[in-house]
Amino acid sequence: MFTPWRSAALYAAVITAGSAAIGALVEAAWLLASGPRTAEWGTMLIVSHYQLAFLPLVFVALTVARKVCAALPRWRVIVTDCSLYGLTLLLAAFLVTLPDGVTEAADAPFVVGFLAMFNLQIPAALLLSGWASGRLTLAMRARERTFTFG
Repeated sequence: MFTPWRSAALYAAVITAGSAAIGALVEAAWLLASGPRTAEWGTMLIVSHYQLAFLPLVFVALTVARKVCAALPRWRVIVTDCSLYGLTLLLAAFLVTLPDGVTEAADAPFVVGFLAMFNLQIPAALLLSGWASGRLTLAMRARERTFTFG
């Protein structure tokens, strides 16, 4: 059994867009509640440069993972995809900050990971993965029929 491309892409879109939207909303609420002294953080947090690399990368990674992996139990889909989500987040932060130097690139993924937990982006991905994994479409490959004469 396998997951068709359309179902895998829809699953990845729900997790990617949903978790990014929840993360942005929590950051916006935090900035509004913090007052004017944190105004310079606004553009860095809500529209950060690593998000521009992360969102397409995690969408492709989750789509390919659902397409390539055989049908798994629901709990394994959630664990696999959330681990892939977190690793992709760290990889995107590393790759985006690599031009700034190796030490900056080594530190940035941990800061980004902390912020993603703080703004509920990673927990949202976990919950959305649990919800969307129940809606994945599974299909079976058609067997080739061979005819023998005689």
